Amino acid sequence: MKLSTLLDHLETKTGTIINVDPIHPALYAVDSLKLRPEQQIHRSPFCEFAKRYSRPLPVSCFERKKQTRKLASRGNGICTTCPFGIQEWIQPVMVEGDHAATIYMGLFEGKDLKRKIGKGVYRGESPPPPPESLTALQEAARFIADVIRTEIELWVAEGNTLSKRKPGSFYRDITLRFIEGNYREEVQLQDLARTLNMSSNYISSRIRKECGKTFRQLLTEKRMAVACSCLEFKPGLGVTDIAFLVGYNDSNYFSTVFRRHTGVSPRDYRKNAIVSDRPESKSAAGSHPVSRRR
Repeated sequence: MKLSTLLDHLETKTGTIINVDPIHPALYAVDSLKLRPEQQIHRSPFCEFAKRYSRPLPVSCFERKKQTRKLASRGNGICTTCPFGIQEWIQPVMVEGDHAATIYMGLFEGKDLKRKIGKGVYRGESPPPPPESLTALQEAARFIADVIRTEIELWVAEGNTLSKRKPGSFYRDITLRFIEGNYREEVQLQDLARTLNMSSNYISSRIRKECGKTFRQLLTEKRMAVACSCLEFKPGLGVTDIAFLVGYNDSNYFSTVFRRHTGVSPRDYRKNAIVSDRPESKSAAGSHPVSRRR
């Protein structure tokens, strides 16, 4: 069974949201362990709201993820409550003493849920209350951890060590999957290099060879694609909100990168998208409101 399918099944069974923070490269390389992008992030409506408005704060959702990853690296499961009042069970996956992944389960309402975060006020549906007993949740988390651990051990036993040279498709696929799961964060080439236990220079040269672009270019393209989609189809999101959602702390810098990539500002891109969607613009069917630069 694929890990992604297992998570879907256990989410339905436990009534929780489950996501996995992959650390070991096998979670990007082994077909049975590959996750969908949304399965790597906290995706409840409240968490999406918190990400949108907490980014400029000293303790944002992204900083919180770093903290919980450090806690999980100690090897023990723990029930925690984030600074915004969301409670969850955190289960580490340890392989031969090394921290291979972190499983997050729950996203329940804590005692002090903060509906006002930064400049935003959450008015959506409240997260579910925590279960009376964490036993079922812990058992499910340990089962997922056992599955991941077993698959990684089998992968290693088959001789799949990262010290060996891999085909070009390996570096291309693992880079694109890494970016897909991490573009919302302040991620860099060095983070991918650490995941692969390779030097930044080596992985950089392989990415250039296989993709024809640098890691930074691929990351920017992904961020700009998501930003364009948000500008076109999410009118309720401001430019600053979108900047934070695609991994930029500074909305001015985001706008500069966006203009360099598309040829127009984010606001003009949105205006052009609205104009092109009007009935009188349909004669140009199939055309895009902006000719994007590549």
